[in-house]
Amino acid sequence: MEQILLSLLILGAFVTDVHRSVIPNVLTCGGIAAGILYHVISGGWPGFVYSISGLGAGFLLILVLYLIGALGGGDVKLFAAIGALTGTMFVMACTVYSLLFAGIIGLVILLVKKDAKDRIFGIFGYLGAFVFMKDLSVWKNIRTADQLRFPFMYAVLPGVLTAYLYGEAMI
Repeated sequence: MEQILLSLLILGAFVTDVHRSVIPNVLTCGGIAAGILYHVISGGWPGFVYSISGLGAGFLLILVLYLIGALGGGDVKLFAAIGALTGTMFVMACTVYSLLFAGIIGLVILLVKKDAKDRIFGIFGYLGAFVFMKDLSVWKNIRTADQLRFPFMYAVLPGVLTAYLYGEAMI
């Protein structure tokens, strides 16, 4: 049942994020409610704790990326819902794999663009400014580079599939 609910959540989020660049609250909040309800019914108090801890882990992991402007609020709520449905370890694996896939997608976008060399050196310049000068404002410059934006669900879908197939073994 958990896999069915997760599949419906991910497919719904993928379709809406790709087509409308938004993940609706009804989907994310419904996923959170379904996850908590399922685990309370199937596991009682320990199920509630399992679901709430997963919700908190998913929320907090992605909240950091939201705060620097890398992701939207729907992504934060989506990972909270994934955590409520699947627990802490699975949502952590989903996060790691999704970020890896996002990095690969971003790299492909960088390399496909005509001015790839300038972009790559620019990103290293931003990273250097951040590391050596502790200047957080560089993230705003990176964030405004609309050419590198893509729906995060392009990375989340394969990230969730990878976490499902390989579990937490690789993290």
